[in-house]
Amino acid sequence: MSEHRGHRIRIVVGVTAAFLLLGAVTTVAIGWGAVTFGGLGAINSQWDLFAGPEPGERPEGAPPPLAWPLRVPEGWPRVQGVSWSDGFGVRWDGGVGGTDTQTVITSVRAGWPMGALRWVDERVIDGTGAASSMSLRGSVRNPIATGSMGSWGWYAGSVPRDLPISPIWLGLAADVLVLAAGWAVLLLGGRAGVRVAVRARRRRRGHCEACGYEVGQGVTTCPECGAARETLEASSSPSA
Repeated sequence: MSEHRGHRIRIVVGVTAAFLLLGAVTTVAIGWGAVTFGGLGAINSQWDLFAGPEPGERPEGAPPPLAWPLRVPEGWPRVQGVSWSDGFGVRWDGGVGGTDTQTVITSVRAGWPMGALRWVDERVIDGTGAASSMSLRGSVRNPIATGSMGSWGWYAGSVPRDLPISPIWLGLAADVLVLAAGWAVLLLGGRAGVRVAVRARRRRRGHCEACGYEVGQGVTTCPECGAARETLEASSSPSA
């Protein structure tokens, strides 16, 4: 491998890594920005009126049972109701099961175009309404915003604006790639567009397209840098 080719490969690898890093930073910024400054829309819910503790209690012909929106701890009862709400770059999901003692799980996913980061809140609520146990994972306190992302209440109370830090690997990879590609198109494409515009402007003014030296019309080689140039007359004349 020649030294020149190795240098070009290092440049390509470095530029690619820089765009991937920019995509990762943008992914986190969009997700955390949606949690901090955005909000959730209307809440949607589905309820299973036949969700009992024993399979035999479900009558024949009843709709299929609901599924928990997330993986729940072993030993939790069937889910009785699931709810969800969406906003730009953020989605909230919740599920509740049990009767006298209720098990509640909620989560917030943030990111665009797919959910990339998440936090999960698991609670066991006794008959008095108090949480006898609670597990919140994958989040850090939001230093900027407080309050709820939704204007509605739910079993676990409001939806806090805690910042999600637990990765959803598929969504994280997809978001980083999409946003890195977007930055590449914006920066590299924009640079190429500027270069085309500059060269066209120089050609119209009779300057060298490469260095900008004034050479006048009809000159095919720049006396300053030696670059071959397409003259305005040649570029505008019809082909034979």
